Amino acid sequence: MLLIAASLYNVAKLLNFSHILKYIALFFNIDIKKVAQCVYIVSIIFCISCRMALFDDEKFFGIE
Repeated sequence: MLLIAASLYNVAKLLNFSHILKYIALFFNIDIKKVAQCVYIVSIIFCISCRMALFDDEKFFGIE
């Protein structure tokens, strides 16, 4: 249960980070599509790292 709560907290931090990136993009006149692509890539990496954290390293990598 604690792991689920920590994962939800990290997702909330990531969403807040993407919200901040939107304002930075507007302030510096950066293309929002490029920022969205970066946020998408970061979210994929974040999801993969959360998925890996759910498993024991030995089970995840097939080491016995």
